[in-house]
Amino acid sequence: MAKKDKKPPTPSLSSEEEEELAVEQAEEEEASIDESLSSSDASKEEVVPQPKVVLKKGGVQNEKDDLQVFVSGIPYECNEQELRDFFPANVQALIKEVKLPRYQDSGRCRGYAHITFTSEEGREAALLQNKNKLKGRYLEIALAQGKNNQAFSKDYTKSIAESMPDDCKTLFVKGLPYSFKEDDVGDRFRRFGAIKSIRLAYNWMTKQSKGFAYINFDSHESAKRALQEMNGKEVQGRRIKVDFDVVQEPKKGYKINVVQSERNKLYNKEVIKEEVSKRKKKQKDKQRVAMTRITKGK
Repeated sequence: MAKKDKKPPTPSLSSEEEEELAVEQAEEEEASIDESLSSSDASKEEVVPQPKVVLKKGGVQNEKDDLQVFVSGIPYECNEQELRDFFPANVQALIKEVKLPRYQDSGRCRGYAHITFTSEEGREAALLQNKNKLKGRYLEIALAQGKNNQAFSKDYTKSIAESMPDDCKTLFVKGLPYSFKEDDVGDRFRRFGAIKSIRLAYNWMTKQSKGFAYINFDSHESAKRALQEMNGKEVQGRRIKVDFDVVQEPKKGYKINVVQSERNKLYNKEVIKEEVSKRKKKQKDKQRVAMTRITKGK
């Protein structure tokens, strides 16, 4: 049998030759496409239109977003059914879902909601109710921009600031860089007014920041101005979310960071001083009880 001729090995190409080869292949493909497009209409296949996809920052807008409206300015005492009843009966029949966020501590609504409809007719009819009153407050109704963008929109920020209680002086800030300490947070917010204290949440096992904090201002006006100006701002590449906190006091399990490091000495002086005093007193009380028990045991 005659042996088949072996093909010579393909020589390796330099980076420049590979680039030239890629360009030639791309040109050939492009020429082929142009040739097919220039053929007669009879030889063309019918092109099936693809559904339009709206790209947004943070992802793709889906069908649910298209049929959703954002409602702000809602009274705190309002519930889901009362919000539904705000719309005419024909619009209520087209409501698919109502999302009315609430505060975990008080159970009151947060002043805004997302409403999803079953059709475009329902969504458009809902938009016509913009600026109408619910329990004495004008509601702002607009197309939803998606969860990520809506939380930083001007309308959302305005509605949150306007619903802030007059006695509230505390802000909740999340999305902070994990490397931040208390003074790093305060430096970003001090231009709005005097800060009484900053509570930065830590994992007390790893000593690592959790990326959120509570800022207690000296006045309501300062806190409100900070909320309006700082919500959605980028801090070291991270977009922070700012809201007000109606509790204004730390939870029982919260431990104050009493370490006065180089980045925790400007805004928590009084708080740290008070906490250290409490801990010393508690320690003395324990020692006193222990001595009493020892004395009684003799």
